[in-house]
Formats: sequence, structure tokens, C-alpha cells
Amino acid sequence: YQGSFGHFESATLEWICIVGMMLAGGSFTLYWRALRGNVKPLLRSTEFRVYLFMVGAMTLWAFITAGNGGSQSTGFRDALFTVSSTVTTTGYVATEYGLWSETAQSLLLIALPLGAMAGSTAGGIKILRIMAVSSFAHREALKHLHPKLVRPVRVGNAMLSDDVAGKVVGFLILALVIFGGGSFAIAATGPDLITSFSASATSLGNVGPGLGALDHTGDFLVIPREGRLIAIGQMLLGRLEIYPVILAISVVTLRLPKSMLPRRTKRS
Repeated sequence: YQGSFGHFESATLEWICIVGMMLAGGSFTLYWRALRGNVKPLLRSTEFRVYLFMVGAMTLWAFITAGNGGSQSTGFRDALFTVSSTVTTTGYVATEYGLWSETAQSLLLIALPLGAMAGSTAGGIKILRIMAVSSFAHREALKHLHPKLVRPVRVGNAMLSDDVAGKVVGFLILALVIFGGGSFAIAATGPDLITSFSASATSLGNVGPGLGALDHTGDFLVIPREGRLIAIGQMLLGRLEIYPVILAISVVTLRLPKSMLPRRTKRS
């Protein structure tokens, strides 16, 4: 339907959908362990706690700042549904969030490319990478005060080697470059900056709805064909986690020397 999930105008269906989206944004590996009787890894998962806290904090912030004039119960459900749909990259729309305050809409712009937990059905950067980069940045900041400090990069109780942490930081830098470059490239085709930035964010995160001309009343037809081609490239990069696309392009465009190609062994 053109009205997305809001077409049904059912609080019961919206609450059921909220539960489904939140579950789909969690780690299926942890769910499988919980179903087999080992619930502790799920309850002790720092990423799972951050995921719930992030959705809760964003929902509360949107509920307080949206200023949509509805009743408190409806406003809270609308905020929770919109934040859950955005963070889990589901893309359903149940309310006219384009009428929210600019403060609440800017929160959605931040949430568009983030994604949920690693091992979930969600797209986006993933919370696990955000946690790793935050720990890395914290360590580097402390090193400026204590140059001889030895401090590992941690994600919850797990420690990451500097090599793995460097790859995660590199991934995030690539994502930021693709997001920023895509935003200005889409803006060059005609749309305003809010529409262009949200188009880039929602494409890279594989969410669907955006802000500006891409809010609950619009779709990508408001963006010229050239801008939609840029969004297509961003959707491929975001859904396939960037690196596989870059490696595939490298294999196709670069001629690797024979010494770098894997050797075939003869079978006896």
C-alpha cells in the first residue's frame, strides 16, 4: 500500500510488527543458543544491551522532541515503530514522521546508516563495528595523555587485535567516504541537501524511506535518474558490506600477475 504499514491503522498490528522488527535486529547466533537452552550469552552480550539502549534512547528522544500533537500513547508507539524500522533497516512507515520537528528528524538521519546487531537481518554499518571504533578512538585519545599506555581494543569482554581493529576503522572510513561522496553527488543532480543526505544514508543502510522529499509522502522518483543510479551503487555497497564489491571490481578491472594467482595442484 502507498501508506505502508500505516494503511492498516491498527495499534495491535503495529505492536506485533515492532516486536518482529526488534527480534530481527538481534543476533540469530545468540537466539539459536538461547533456543538450545543457553540464554546467558544473549543476556550477557554487550552488543545486545547497546542495541536495546540505543533503540530506547532514540525512541524517548523522538517522543519528547517530535511535537506531533498526538496523544502520549500514540506518540510513543509512533516513535518506537519509526526508530525500530529505521535501526533494523526494515523500512516500514506507520506515521507522518515528515511532520516531526527538525530535531527528531535529524535523529533519524543519524540512525539511517547505523543498522542493528551483527548476525541479524539488518543492513547498515552494524553496532558491533561502532563499538569497536569507539573503543579504538578511546584508546588513541588516552595514548595522547599516556604515550606508553598498553590498552587493548575491546568489544564487550572480547579483545580485538590491532590488525582487526584497523580493518574495522578502515571499513568505517570507507563507509563515511561513500556516504559523503554519494550525498554531494546526488545533490549535484538537483535535490536539496536534506533529501540528498538522507537519500545517501538510506541507500547505504538499505533502509528505504528518507527525509525531505523522501519522507512518508515521497519516494525515489523525486530524484533524477542520474541520482538514482548513484543510490543503486550505494545500495549494492551497503548490502554487500563494501569490501566484497571492491574486491570484485578489483578482480575485474586489474590484471593480477600470475605469481599472485592461486596455483592448481595436479591430482594423481
